[in-house]
Amino acid sequence: KDDPGLDKDTPGFVATWEQFRRDGDLEKLKAVTKTGCTLTVFDLKRLSRKAYLFVFDLDGGTQANAAMAFGVVNVHGAECDGAPVEIKTTPSDFGPRLDDETLDKLMADPGVFVDVGKRVMELSRLDPTHGKA
Repeated sequence: KDDPGLDKDTPGFVATWEQFRRDGDLEKLKAVTKTGCTLTVFDLKRLSRKAYLFVFDLDGGTQANAAMAFGVVNVHGAECDGAPVEIKTTPSDFGPRLDDETLDKLMADPGVFVDVGKRVMELSRLDPTHGKA
């Protein structure tokens, strides 16, 4: 929501954003994107049960960091030192996760960790429409 490419002064921004949060349809955000700007978009996955239980037991920023590490599959439009951020993973006891170098590059905006981490946790909650926990 804090992407500088979003025009929060556009009439209907809040409703458009809330609809996007419900359905994930990026096309809707074009109506509230500043001309000439490209939004940073994260491709996310639901956490495995094992990873979810691990992340759930963490607090605050540590939880957001871990949720992002386990839940981000790819990122589009993110740059570090003028180059696109390349997603690299490393194995862990809870499944593959972003490596520390990738997390450091994405840390340019600490608020991203909170927003993306929170979204990963939302996606990973028990949801009967996904047919699994």
